[in-house]
Amino acid sequence: MFSGLVLDYLKGKDEVKTLYKHPVDINGVRAAIEQRKAFPTDRALLADVFDSLYNGNAHPKQQQHIEWLRADNTFTICTAHQPNIFTGYLYFVYKILHAVRIAEHLAKELPEYHFVPVYYIGSEDNDLEELGQVKVDGVKLEWKTKQKGAVGSMKVDKDFLQLIAQLEGQLGVKEFGPELINMLRDAYQEGSTIAASTFRLVNHLFASYGLLVLIPGDPRFKKKMISIFNDDLFSHIPHSLVKQAGEKLHEHYKVQVNPREINLFYLEEGSRERIVEDGGVFKVENRGIVFTHAQIREELEQHPERFSPNVVLRAIFQETILPDIAFVGGGAETAYWLEMKELFDHYYVPYPILVLRNSFLVSYKEQEEKLAGFGFSVEDLFLNEFELMNKYVKAHSQNVLDVDKESASASKLFEDFKLKAAAVDHTLVQHIDALHTRLQKQIDGAGKKLLRAEKKKFDIQKQQLLKLKAQLFPNGSLQERVDNFMPYYAQHGKAFIDAVYEHSPAFDQQFVILSLSN
Repeated sequence: MFSGLVLDYLKGKDEVKTLYKHPVDINGVRAAIEQRKAFPTDRALLADVFDSLYNGNAHPKQQQHIEWLRADNTFTICTAHQPNIFTGYLYFVYKILHAVRIAEHLAKELPEYHFVPVYYIGSEDNDLEELGQVKVDGVKLEWKTKQKGAVGSMKVDKDFLQLIAQLEGQLGVKEFGPELINMLRDAYQEGSTIAASTFRLVNHLFASYGLLVLIPGDPRFKKKMISIFNDDLFSHIPHSLVKQAGEKLHEHYKVQVNPREINLFYLEEGSRERIVEDGGVFKVENRGIVFTHAQIREELEQHPERFSPNVVLRAIFQETILPDIAFVGGGAETAYWLEMKELFDHYYVPYPILVLRNSFLVSYKEQEEKLAGFGFSVEDLFLNEFELMNKYVKAHSQNVLDVDKESASASKLFEDFKLKAAAVDHTLVQHIDALHTRLQKQIDGAGKKLLRAEKKKFDIQKQQLLKLKAQLFPNGSLQERVDNFMPYYAQHGKAFIDAVYEHSPAFDQQFVILSLSN
């Protein structure tokens, strides 16, 4: 269920090796640290922004991490995500805890350095259609608001609060449901921005792990990108570099990102629209705003916060403001980062270690017991429906369904024929091979018909098995790409978060099956 590019990246295949800088191991970490040491990161500014964001309310561990960031021997492990309502998909929890585990692992391996996990909120994303909906136990909740622009700047309104009331009816009856609802109400307060609300919710969940949450829209951060933004506007260097990388990648894989000539949006209250060049001037789409070359240069100098990077420039912005040595991302994120290395090299910005985020499948004892009754484990459910039923029928049928013996007998018979024919007339060998091929197809076809006929006797078992598979693979997808954390929290409380944390690997990039008690 992962792309060929991501699987080949994990395997370290030659086709992918030129697309990244450092391997995912301790040697890669050491190399990334040396590269990062040579880059001028404004640590004082970063720590000041965190101080402002936490405003004296940081957990002691978070406050220690903020102070550490002022020192040159501290580096960040970053993961990023948009401010989906109620955190969006279940993997949101997994990627954050993965960053925490890597930071802790490296602190033990390299005690001369400090490592701080950071969650970077993609607060300027304006895709409300994606970010404004979530599925909870199969029920779709959608925030229907008329607000426009960056989702992170939208305000919690009465329609949003109604979603929390709906969740209370849905999850409030579970043991930790009231705790969850109180957490949501504290995070999403009417009039608060979605970015600030996400900040509070993430802190509720992860402050005790020392995770720092960054809202990156500070004008002082954007100011550090002025030269790159100028290149994007006037010479389109980011477009050409990422386009070239994409063309190389396209020889073997599907390209994830197609850069635009200008990869910036113009950001205002209630609006985030593309900047395009047309007829020698710059226009902001759907806004009627026009800049001459001189005017847009001045606007960028005076108000860099109004220029919002798209996916092509967001990565390099993140790595410019953070002393980052590793980035934890999902399959799609890893794929588009593999198109960015030449862009980073051109601007001498350190390219981080790319770590594919941890993946989990959460199963319950009751589900596992039912599967055991069929002679299966949770791992078997990774088979598709056809393979799963074939395996079950072959294991439980009273009839002999395997035609391998007949195929082997036919092969031996025709090999004997060929030896005899070759001794008489060598031209007959090709004819006998053709007969063998024809018979083998008939044997295979008969075997498939036999298996299909036998499967019909197991329709009840099939429905039960597929029901179990649907519970663990909703909509035929990975659970983590469909479900949300809230039902698990409502049932288990913070013990769910702690269980994921406890079983999160650091650099052992494996798929984890997490077995929970009902």
